[in-house]
Amino acid sequence: MKQRYVFQTSDVGQAQQALRAALDSGITDDDAYLVARSDIEVRHIHSRRQMADSNFIPAAIRGAAIGAVLGLLALLAFAWFWSWSLGFWGVLLGIGVGAAIGAFASSLVGAANPDPIRRHFEEQIEGGSVLVVIDADGDAAPEAITTIEATGATLLPYEAPASMT
Repeated sequence: MKQRYVFQTSDVGQAQQALRAALDSGITDDDAYLVARSDIEVRHIHSRRQMADSNFIPAAIRGAAIGAVLGLLALLAFAWFWSWSLGFWGVLLGIGVGAAIGAFASSLVGAANPDPIRRHFEEQIEGGSVLVVIDADGDAAPEAITTIEATGATLLPYEAPASMT
């Protein structure tokens, strides 16, 4: 499982160097991001390097999963209470409707919540620092960390599974 690591740099130039070092050390192109104040991101960071600034997609996924379970439970409760017989399509409908409602409701809430990285490092971002975020598995992480720190970037105290953020 990939872990997410965050490095602080003083400006966009240093962040670009750290990013190149990460890519040269084996981090894939899809696993490297830059996070900065919105004015810095708009002027200096290509959109493919920007990390989503809200929790929209993770919230929608969690909402769909929880909604599917709750939809199935609600359908089973209604079936038991009114003595309905459930077929395959009835169960599938309950799961689907629950997943759709859960994803919709959760994504609305998630869109209003900032990304966990932005919440956790709000002071550094607002202070003008540019953060380099990488997702690395256990084998690639030590080399990537060493290579990125050699550019002058500072590893910040933040580790989380990449899939959870």
